[in-house]
Parts: sequence; structure tokens; C-alpha cells
Amino acid sequence: FDMDPSEALQTLVSSGSVETGYRSDAFLSKYNKDGVYQWAFSLGDALDDYVWNFRLLDGKLYALGSFADTVDFDPSAERFDLSAINDYRNGFMAVYETDGTFHSAISLNAEFVDIYGSSAEIYDIDMDIYGDKYLIGSFYGEVDFDPSAEDVIVSSTSGSYDMFLAKYDSDNNYQWAINVGGDNREQGYYTHVTEKGNVIAMGYYDDWCDFDPSEGEKWLKSNGSHDVYLAWYYAFADPTIGIFNDPVDKNKNIKLYPNPAYGSVIIESDDLIDQIEIYTSAGSLVMRQPVGQSKANIDLPEIPQGSYILRVYSNNESCNVRFIKLD
Repeated sequence: FDMDPSEALQTLVSSGSVETGYRSDAFLSKYNKDGVYQWAFSLGDALDDYVWNFRLLDGKLYALGSFADTVDFDPSAERFDLSAINDYRNGFMAVYETDGTFHSAISLNAEFVDIYGSSAEIYDIDMDIYGDKYLIGSFYGEVDFDPSAEDVIVSSTSGSYDMFLAKYDSDNNYQWAINVGGDNREQGYYTHVTEKGNVIAMGYYDDWCDFDPSEGEKWLKSNGSHDVYLAWYYAFADPTIGIFNDPVDKNKNIKLYPNPAYGSVIIESDDLIDQIEIYTSAGSLVMRQPVGQSKANIDLPEIPQGSYILRVYSNNESCNVRFIKLD
């Protein structure tokens, strides 16, 4: 395939052979504003490989897709191989400089669980102000979301595909992953991190689906087949601990100040506050304190600098407020 629209030739050839059959390879290419060819390379091996999306974030290029077999993600003379556990689709995120130089890559490994196998596909990415990355896509079966030597296996909820949303830090270390599923197929195609610390997930679902990944529930039913959904989650906490951000919830007139905070924060509510909890951005509980009044000063002497979620319990309900702690 000639990647150069000019009279010059810049040919890419997909993997495979006449005997085994040529398979689909992914490719990345760059052109300047006038459409002049800059560079191109392919990603592939003996089986089908795809790039589903391509994003420019913080000066780097993020290629998102799925692959099978073993693929070298470094277009230079060096190699950076990722191997799929089975011959079904495994999700990947590959990062490159704007000149095409390889930076890093991780994969979501689909485990082999039955004759149908498992699969994972990554469709979109966004980044928060700290450089943490949020991936959205779909998967079936059992998938390992931790690219390290550790295993974090997430299983789809039914006999079809679930949507997933996963967070990784600036060094691609696993933070958390959730899946949203129901009776049929759920797909995740778009994600965006807002300035207020919400992660927006968008895609489609079919029939009944629970959009709250915690022990709570947020069921919606499609009006027929394949309805579009729009869901909010907190970017700076693990949604599996129950921090599902319902866009209808206006934080129940909760006020927190100052924000950013130093030694303490003041929390105010129109109702009596029973208790507060503070969670790290990774979802770990660091503080729990009874209150018993509608306004309270919360000391933060032992809490290091960072981003936190303060959960407020009042009238047998809870809501969450994000704040920054500075030293």
C-alpha cells in the first residue's frame, strides 16, 4: 500500500504470505497541513490487528486498538513486543512522539476461558491534569487490566460484551478498572475528563444495564435496541468503592472550602452531617470522622499533598466533593 500521495513511493506491506493469506495490519501515518507525507509504519503479525482511534494528548500520539499473536510496536530497528494470550483480540495502547519515535505500549490481555475465548478492544482515551490516562472500550470473558506482572482480572457480566473504563497513571501503572454490563451488549466508544474531575463515558447499551460499578445500583433500560448512554464517574477515585457521579445529583447543597486546602477544610450542609470519609485518588480510605452538625472544621494534619474525595453522609444518603490538599 503506497502511503505517499505524491509521485514518490512509501510502501507498506501487511503481514502474512500467499500461502497463509494476508491479514489486516494496523498502520499509523503523518502528513503536514498541506497533505505532504511525513512518515508511516505498520503494526501487525500473522493475525488481524487494528487501530480504532488515534489521539494527540500532551504532545504525544496515542494509538488505541486491538491485536492478536505477537506484535512489535516499535517501528525502529529495536523491538518492543507484546503477545496476546490467545488468538482473539487483545486491547493495546501504544504511545509515540510526533516524529513517530516509539515511547511505550501496554496491552489488556484476554484470558482463554472457553472455546469462544475472550477479547478486549480499546476505543478512546483522555488525560487529566496530572497526566493520568482513562481508557474506554469493550470486552468479553476475562481480561487482565494490569499491564504489570500482577493480575487484575475483570469478568464480563453476561454472555456478551461489557463496557469498561480503566485508569492508569502517567507511567502506565494500573489504578482501577470498572465494567458496566447487563443482559446484552454494552459498548464504550468515547471518554472525556472534565475540569471538575468527572469522567464521562459514552457508548450504547441494549436492554437492562446497571451503570453503577459499586455495590449500589443505577439501572437503565433501552427503548428497544442499542440506545445511547452518557454516564459520569469521578476521575480521582475508584468507582468500585461507590463513587458514581450521577449528573442529577447537585451535591445536595454541600459546600467545602478553602479548596485547595492546607491544614483543614470547612464542610457545610443544609442538613445535619452524620459522618465524613476521605479517599485518595486511587480509592483508598484514609480518614473517617463522625460530625453530628451541619458545619464542621475537618483537620488534615496527616494527609499528604494530593487530590482527594470527601464523602458526606447525611439523612441516610451520601454525596462526594473533590478537593486538593497542599502542604
